[in-house]
Amino acid sequence: MERLRHLEVPLNGHHYASDGSEIDTETKDPYERVCISSVAFHEGVHAFLAIKRGVGVKQASRIPGPGYLGKTEPYDFDGVAAVGPAALGLEGCGHDLRLASYKGVNIGAAKATGRQMVSEDPRGLRRVSAVIEQKGSATGGELEEALNKGENVLVRIRRRDGTTEERLEEDVRGETVMVPFQEYKLPKAA
Repeated sequence: MERLRHLEVPLNGHHYASDGSEIDTETKDPYERVCISSVAFHEGVHAFLAIKRGVGVKQASRIPGPGYLGKTEPYDFDGVAAVGPAALGLEGCGHDLRLASYKGVNIGAAKATGRQMVSEDPRGLRRVSAVIEQKGSATGGELEEALNKGENVLVRIRRRDGTTEERLEEDVRGETVMVPFQEYKLPKAA
């Protein structure tokens, strides 16, 4: 008898199924290997939080201009997005904190919310920051596309009978891949 279920397999990890099959997962995220500068990461935090909080972003850039090293332009002010880099202990947050304070933001609460949101989707933040790094300047649409793009994970299943199956999966939840798996009922030993 066969039944289909979802196995929770660690991302970039190894798992043994109850029927003796071995399952390995490997990230195939195109942004995984991008070396992200501190400016792109700082602006990525602003953009990531603004998008996640529904404010949206016109543009984010790591290209310096008069008086700034990088810039993120949200459609509207959001205190959590403004103090996000400071919440993660990044440098260059003086202007961000002054602006948030001027707007009456509870800095401590906004930082806590920002840290929580980043901890729930660190790969999303990495993808947004990587796009800013690669492009120099990115539109909000480009950043949202990267954020919402499903993460491709290569799944290899080695069955006890020696057969192997490889496929890409996109259902990644935190550090876990949800792998649809056809489990085979093992014959009982005589």
